[in-house]
Amino acid sequence: MAVITGDFPTGPYQATYAVAGLNSGAATTLGLMEGPIRHQQNVIALPIYATLWGRHIIDYVFQGGGVFVIATVKEWDAGAKAFMWQYNAAMGIYPIVGELLNPYFGQIVLTALAGTPAATKGPATRTYPLSGLLPGHNLDITFGPTERNVPVLMCCLPEQNSSTVGSAKYYTDT
Repeated sequence: MAVITGDFPTGPYQATYAVAGLNSGAATTLGLMEGPIRHQQNVIALPIYATLWGRHIIDYVFQGGGVFVIATVKEWDAGAKAFMWQYNAAMGIYPIVGELLNPYFGQIVLTALAGTPAATKGPATRTYPLSGLLPGHNLDITFGPTERNVPVLMCCLPEQNSSTVGSAKYYTDT
C-alpha cells in the first residue's frame, strides 16, 4: 500500500501584538492559544446584471475586502489583555465617542515554529500592521473554576500598497 504524500505546511505559530499606546509600544507575546490561529479574508463586490440575462450575474465591480484574525487566548497576562482590549491598559475603559479606532490598533506578527513544515513552506512570518478588536465582536470571558479561553476576532485595516496607488495591502508574508 502506498503512503499518501503531499505538500502540507503544518505547524504552530507564535503570535505577538504591539500597540503604540500600550506597554510603550513593545511587542508582547500572546502565549498559549486554544487551537490554531485563523486567518479569514473576503472580497466585497457589486454584482452587474443585464436585462438580456435577467437575474444572472454577468460580472462584479470590486469594491473592497476584509481581513480578519481569529484566536482563542488562554493566558491572562499583559500581552493577552492588550490583544483583547487595546484601548486602555485597564480593561473596560473605552475610547472617547467619535474617535477613530485606527490609532488604537496594533501590529500582529505570526511566526512559524522553527523546524516545522510551516517554517519551511511558509509563510515563516505574517505581519498584520493595523489590527484591533472587531467592532461588534463580543468578548466572552469566563469567570469560574474552568479554563479561561477567550475567543478574539480582530479586524485588520489596510495600508496603501506601495506599488499601486489605490490598492490596499492588509498583511506581509516573509
